[in-house]
Amino acid sequence: MSRHHFQLLKSLNEEFGEIHGEPIYKRFRRWQSVKSPETSLSQQRHDAKWPQYFEQSVGEFGRVLESVRFSLEHIGSTSVPGMAAKPIIDSMLVLESEQDLGRVEKSLEKINYSDWG
Repeated sequence: MSRHHFQLLKSLNEEFGEIHGEPIYKRFRRWQSVKSPETSLSQQRHDAKWPQYFEQSVGEFGRVLESVRFSLEHIGSTSVPGMAAKPIIDSMLVLESEQDLGRVEKSLEKINYSDWG
């Protein structure tokens, strides 16, 4: 970790202390270990099925999260009609209550979703 990164982490820790109950230093170390999948994906023409794939994931999340109040947003280049993109459907999960976070993370791990921070 560079000196600059260490100073930034130190100032974040002093300002916020933790994120969702997890100390910032610990969260940063966890994020450092996240590796994107090794793929040879390249940009493709827009696929009209991308929104449909996203809607399928909304249903899948609804089944595993049951009573949790949430919304799932389609983000990234596959959410923009007509835009070329790598064929990965990026989503942002928005929870009504951060108290649900731990339970949600465990539920989503069961269906092979990862929290990338």
